[in-house]
Amino acid sequence: MSSTTVNFEIVPYELIDQLSKHPNADYYAKITSMCGCNRNSPPDWPKYIAECADMLDELDENDIEFFAEDLLMPDAFLEMGFRYLTACGVSTFSVEGALYMFDPLTDELRTDFDRYVGDTAPNDVRAKAHSGAALAYWIEFSGTDADFEDTYLVERDYFGRLVDDPEGFEGRLGSLILAVRHANASVVLGLASPVALVVGMSFKEAAAKAGVDVERARNYRPLWRAIEKMKQEMEAEQRKDEERVQAGSPYICSGPDCKIQGVHKSAMKACAGKCPLALKPRYCSKECQRKDWPQHKMLCKQGRTDETQLAEALTSFLQPVDDTADADDAHVEDDDEHEMWGDGKTQRTPGPARIIEVPDAQSGENLRIISTTMSPREMRKFRERIMKGEATAPSPF
Repeated sequence: MSSTTVNFEIVPYELIDQLSKHPNADYYAKITSMCGCNRNSPPDWPKYIAECADMLDELDENDIEFFAEDLLMPDAFLEMGFRYLTACGVSTFSVEGALYMFDPLTDELRTDFDRYVGDTAPNDVRAKAHSGAALAYWIEFSGTDADFEDTYLVERDYFGRLVDDPEGFEGRLGSLILAVRHANASVVLGLASPVALVVGMSFKEAAAKAGVDVERARNYRPLWRAIEKMKQEMEAEQRKDEERVQAGSPYICSGPDCKIQGVHKSAMKACAGKCPLALKPRYCSKECQRKDWPQHKMLCKQGRTDETQLAEALTSFLQPVDDTADADDAHVEDDDEHEMWGDGKTQRTPGPARIIEVPDAQSGENLRIISTTMSPREMRKFRERIMKGEATAPSPF
């Protein structure tokens, strides 16, 4: 008969409880870090989570809007933009609302003259806003034409954003070009964020598929060089041991309210869809992937773009490579669950180590429970029972 092995470790870690008070706080922390840090300089995750929790606790939507619109504080415009983009700490999710807040930092032509603060804002704040704008425009491009017309154009009109189609582009193509311009601007200001690099790399792939060589676009060379550097670094990273434990940076399930952690990367399965690698979520189970799909699909389900239309648009300022276009364009359906889990029942054999955290009433600290044989569902239920007082986690004292 096999047994379930559970290890206990005492840790002073209450950050998950802090963030749980704010809906979408995990997503907020993830997106702000992906837009605000260089790819090869990730934040100290526990410290960063604490900073995010403090920010969300101390300032509500009205406070930040006052600091931005009335006091014209650059940091407030940036913070409000990310809250709109993640639906955290605000009443609604709005891509155009986020862009409306990023505009005063990034684009003098697309904001009212009395709101523009880009000429006085620090470069690091402007760079983060450019990365945020790149992600927002990429989300618009990644949707469907119906999404653009029925949602984003309506929001754009509501916020009164002054946006003309760049280079005569229309609809989602205009958002694509604006996304890559903001990504390049972020790199120029010294921030090669994961979002900026992913947008640039995805743009290059789409252009190549349409038969256009974007390497010849001189204005974008800072971005192209940063992408090439990223590829070289990723190749070097892949040669290292992928299963080493990184202190302070556990692998956490992206499922809503799951919080199960993996000791090693292999404990979490990555989404197998077309979402950008740097933003690719990992899940402890197929159940968590299903729950997260409504939020994740806006990055994973890229709408179709006619390649001929894209090629013709890009040739207004880019040089074509040839007239060949690959007609294959895989489509990710809403019910596509990105099969990555084997069929069959969970077996009681040692597998990837997973972690949950539960409060210990005796010590006042949190207990970190590590198991190599419990399934994600069992670990969640075990945690729920402890939280409800139906089970008792043994104290190490």
